[in-house]
Amino acid sequence: MFGFPGHTPARFAATVERALALDPEHLSAYCFIPEAGTPLGDDVLRGRTTVPDADEQADLYATLGDRLAAAGFSPYETSNFCRPGAEARHNLVYWLRRDYLGLGPSAHGLWRGMRTGNHYRLDHWAHALESGRACDTAEPESARTRADEIVMLGLRLATGLDAGDHAQARWAEVTARYGRAFQAGLATGRLEATEGGVRIPPGHRFLADDVIAWLMAAADRPAARREADRGAHAGAPAFDRLATASVT
Repeated sequence: MFGFPGHTPARFAATVERALALDPEHLSAYCFIPEAGTPLGDDVLRGRTTVPDADEQADLYATLGDRLAAAGFSPYETSNFCRPGAEARHNLVYWLRRDYLGLGPSAHGLWRGMRTGNHYRLDHWAHALESGRACDTAEPESARTRADEIVMLGLRLATGLDAGDHAQARWAEVTARYGRAFQAGLATGRLEATEGGVRIPPGHRFLADDVIAWLMAAADRPAARREADRGAHAGAPAFDRLATASVT
């Protein structure tokens, strides 16, 4: 964790060195986000304490990336770094939107086109389970929610969005909704082209959430939606170079 109240570059550097001294294959580093209802989050949100500003947090992230690169790590996802071949398969299930079951209180899952979320409270979850009632809520996916999740999750990967990671029908949904937004992202430097799709440039990786939010807003603009609809009706999504990529 970095960027929390009282955090300094010197403290972070010492933390990273101690972590590397353990000779791990994989490290995760998350920037602090103040959450309402938590003691520290409430202190920040109510002005009782402060966090490093956005530029300082970005500098910490850049310093982390440089130090880990020197130690043989690369960022395969915005907050996850590893040595070659040590990517967490568990994490990649989520980033690539593979099916998984959510078991236990507060667990979430994606299974055969349904998003599920279990009761947060242990007693509610246990009572539902013991009485034979559903212990979760279920929401069916749509073309829009699938496309949004593929973009939101895939762009956190260093390799970015790749058509080969998804079934052709799913990728067609992405290009129908985001084709014009991808073009705008490429034109403004928020995205860069890859062999199979697009990714966020390494220099913007700390701002991945902002880039993704910008793309979603761009996809929702009326002009972009009309263009996407015309492309879908014509059978040629706006970002057709990627729509034809094969499934692997």
